[in-house]
Amino acid sequence: MPETTVKDSVALTARWIAAARAKETVRSDAVFHDPYAHDLAGAEGYAFRGGHVPIAVSRTLFIDEFMEHAIQNGIRQIVLLAAGMDTRAFRLQVEPHTVVFEVDKPALFDVKETILESMNAVCLCDRRVVALDLEEEGWERDLLAAGFDRTKRTAWILEGLIYYIPEQAVHDILHKVSNLSAPGSKIVADMVNQDFMDSPSTAAHRHDMSERGAPWLFGHNNPKALFAQHQLDARAIDLNYVAVDRRTRRVVVDWRNAMSVQSRPFEPLTFYVTAEKM
Repeated sequence: MPETTVKDSVALTARWIAAARAKETVRSDAVFHDPYAHDLAGAEGYAFRGGHVPIAVSRTLFIDEFMEHAIQNGIRQIVLLAAGMDTRAFRLQVEPHTVVFEVDKPALFDVKETILESMNAVCLCDRRVVALDLEEEGWERDLLAAGFDRTKRTAWILEGLIYYIPEQAVHDILHKVSNLSAPGSKIVADMVNQDFMDSPSTAAHRHDMSERGAPWLFGHNNPKALFAQHQLDARAIDLNYVAVDRRTRRVVVDWRNAMSVQSRPFEPLTFYVTAEKM
């Protein structure tokens, strides 16, 4: 019998994010449209904080724009690490010869693929599911076995991943991403600073996530330096200076201030990070 619940607490957060996308989709001034999100969220997604995710709209739109820009600039290989209930392979204008690898835990795909099949979801690109746990050794071999070509430029999407894994796992993943990437490959990620992990003002959020079995484990006060350790030239954008323009359906960044990431002590910050393999 097909699975209808996600039997992994961290993977379950993907249904929560899907619920947030579904709530945005039904707005009269929605900045994106995801016809699959409601079903992918299911009751589990809406039960998780009522499907309310403050970061969801700007992050979804920011990464949509990142992926579209990568494709416009000739990148034809996309890898979503911890893909969750992502639907970009279906809802964005992806070139037919683009290969999109979705990597996540088997427990998530047991549910996701069943739902997408029931909706007769069709994508024009070459979508490949790679079911594995990124914290286990050898995931890159499974990706290569699925047809990943390390000689081609790649767009890597690490959405909602970094804060759920311990520091060594973050370094391992960034190291492998760098080693697998041809020069000119692009990376996007979201993350918080260490002060977010220590601040009393975020303690309730962190406690709640821990109680739900999805604790936040990692933050870094200097994302640029973190990525540089793995030969990735990065810029970190402070979300305090990011807004969504509902009229143009675009993300607006106050570039004069957004890249000043020297936080004051115990000031919790969230970043969108983009990087390039040099």
